[in-house]
Amino acid sequence: MGRLTGLDDEIHELMDDSEYDADVQKCEEYIESAKRAILWTSRQIEKLLALSTANVTITDAREAVPALAPIAPSATVRLHPIKLEPFSGDIETWARFWEQFTQSIDKDSSLSTISKHIFLRGYLEEEPKHLVEGIAVIAETYEETKKILRLATATRTGLSRLTWTTWRM
Repeated sequence: MGRLTGLDDEIHELMDDSEYDADVQKCEEYIESAKRAILWTSRQIEKLLALSTANVTITDAREAVPALAPIAPSATVRLHPIKLEPFSGDIETWARFWEQFTQSIDKDSSLSTISKHIFLRGYLEEEPKHLVEGIAVIAETYEETKKILRLATATRTGLSRLTWTTWRM
């Protein structure tokens, strides 16, 4: 691992600042994409496990055991993938973004709080992303993250994107 880190440092030394920043941005995009893929995969595995154990019959080779009453699987609905346009700080798009996020993710009772928080962070770009990046992505900080985003946009409505930077200072 140390050798890989050393090689990575050598590569970065050969890059100018703009290439390095682009590389960092691309890495962050890969990380966010991987988080969403892991979340999606975990949910699919949970669904498959629930369905595969729903009608299990246990038998003993030496004597027949009456089958257990079938357990009805929990009702599941296959939802279409949610595709929201990420929020990058443009105050004019805030209301649309927040309404779509609230209706499609925040109010979805089948999602855990941590899943909602991961989704929210995945849809933030540029200044809004940097505004909350110091907050841990855990269930307990989800409401705090939402509050900071709402406060920042409420106090800056109608002003340019540059105010995100000034507000953070």
